[in-house]
Amino acid sequence: MKKIRITHIEKDQKAFWELSFTYDREIHKIVKALPAREYHKNTKTWTVPVKRLGLDALLKRLGDLSIVLSASTLRYKEQFLPRRHREHYDAFAAYLNWKNYARNTQQSYLTMLRKFLRYYRDQDLQALKMPEINRFLFEEFNREKVSWSTQRQMVSALKLFYRQCFSEVIDPEFLEYAQKEKILPKVFSKEEVAQIIRRQGNLKHRALLALQYG
Repeated sequence: MKKIRITHIEKDQKAFWELSFTYDREIHKIVKALPAREYHKNTKTWTVPVKRLGLDALLKRLGDLSIVLSASTLRYKEQFLPRRHREHYDAFAAYLNWKNYARNTQQSYLTMLRKFLRYYRDQDLQALKMPEINRFLFEEFNREKVSWSTQRQMVSALKLFYRQCFSEVIDPEFLEYAQKEKILPKVFSKEEVAQIIRRQGNLKHRALLALQYG
């Protein structure tokens, strides 16, 4: 099995994934395709900025390779994912990948789920009641000032997570998010309409436009 080791490092106040492996053409090809990757001759390792590629996305890019996570990477993982909920999180991540959800959707769902798991880091998720879940959504929406579409996506992520990991369907009618913002259509001013009509060289077209806006 081809192995690759992932180490979380910090350099110049920036965080990186350091990738080390015994040279292999297939691994080299995969790593070389990672965004903002950089090779270091002195250590014979590659680095990828954490900001450009999260851990979940990195693991997905590495596919079927055998992954070894260093102690620093495991500590980093613990920071954004409570140990108590890690099994459910990993199972949900695997499910999204198996169902071939779009990469952006996977990253969005997992990011939102991590926030939820950190919020209830010491509680039994299966025992949570609907008002408790809505409390998290309310606080998250108000703190982050997220858009209506992001709110809907977070609700969708939680619904899918509970259905997949606990075989429970959350009724969307009881999960709350803000009403969709209503955007009024753009209306031309009188001056703009007059300008449009004047620009028509054909008299017939000018007459039709004048009649339409009359």
